[in-house]
Amino acid sequence: ITFQGCRFENSFVSSWQKKVRFIGCAFYEISANTGSTELVIGTDSSFTKCTFKDINSERCVLSLAYATLESCMFSDCSVRKTQLLNLTGGTITNSKFVRCRCDANGDILTRNYLVQVEKSTVKQCIFSSCKTNDSRDGSSAIIDVYNDSTIEACQFEQCFTQTSSRPFLGRFDCIIFLSSSTQTNNTFHDCTCDKH
Repeated sequence: ITFQGCRFENSFVSSWQKKVRFIGCAFYEISANTGSTELVIGTDSSFTKCTFKDINSERCVLSLAYATLESCMFSDCSVRKTQLLNLTGGTITNSKFVRCRCDANGDILTRNYLVQVEKSTVKQCIFSSCKTNDSRDGSSAIIDVYNDSTIEACQFEQCFTQTSSRPFLGRFDCIIFLSSSTQTNNTFHDCTCDKH
């Protein structure tokens, strides 16, 4: 199934069997805090030059497996208690995340990530003015890169992570959280956190 130049307003898209391609599509919400934009795709899929804008949700906006995202733009998106994007076994290339945020909203021991990738590659992406905030005893990072993933040649500009408590018992706030993964040639400009 191919969608080209389509506009998805307050939409839910799910696919577990058919390959799905999105080319030059726009995903957005009309009313604030509706949380109705959600993509759950468990098969090969691709997003090329797509835009995700003004999305507010308490559900993961993109839950993807075996997906390729290339030259996409995420702007002014906000999620609570979940990730904006969760990717397993895929790639994100030349994409931008601008003024996106993730808030834990007070849950104890929450791991609070804007983007989470597993067995995936993230290359040449820009994260600008993105924030994660944990208001209690959780952990916070802009991106969680784990389980044989790679992040390389990405730029982080004016990104901010915060936990309200001091780091202890495995709690942290950082820009990139690596676990059994690698990072190379990433740059950080005017970012605030405990450690990179």
